[in-house]
Amino acid sequence: SASAEVAAGSELAAALRGTGMFPEPVCIAVAGGEQAGTLAASLEQVSQDLARDHRDLLNLLVRAANVALLVAVTIALGIRVLGQAQSLLPGGGGDFDEVERMIQREAPFLKPLR
Repeated sequence: SASAEVAAGSELAAALRGTGMFPEPVCIAVAGGEQAGTLAASLEQVSQDLARDHRDLLNLLVRAANVALLVAVTIALGIRVLGQAQSLLPGGGGDFDEVERMIQREAPFLKPLR
């Protein structure tokens, strides 16, 4: 519909604004380029600005994903380490408890370690 409007004699900026697909700063830059006779340069600048904005957004998203992944791995590792450490503590069902049972079998007169 925008190309039909331009073909009918409407300004490009007005046609683009009518689509609702372009941000207002883009429409203003296109209108300025049309009025000054530098539409090609204005479109090139808008293209570079939008590409930079998208690149910056993608960089931010990648950095956020890296931090989220680092936090998730740290939490998973911490849970695993704590789980392993718990088996070493009294009542954790691990080696410590097995040693305690062996001591009670061999020397029932000794008090439990807990």
